[in-house]
Amino acid sequence: MIIRVPPNKNMTEGSLIALTKNDVFIGYAEIIISTDEALMLSVDNKAVKTFNELFGEQIPFTIDFF
Repeated sequence: MIIRVPPNKNMTEGSLIALTKNDVFIGYAEIIISTDEALMLSVDNKAVKTFNELFGEQIPFTIDFF
C-alpha cells in the first residue's frame, strides 16, 4: 500500500518509519519518494489492515513525525 503524507524535511528517501496506533506498534513504512509537496510511503502488510479499517470506515487520523 502506498500512502501520501505531508512533506517533512527531516525524512529522506529510503528511511524506515515505525508506525504506531495508540502507542502500539502496527508496522513499518519506507519513504519511497520525498518532494517539497509530499512524502510517498510504502506501508508493510502488517500495517495495511489498520489503514484499510481507517480508510474504509472513514475514521479521521493523523500521521505525526517525531
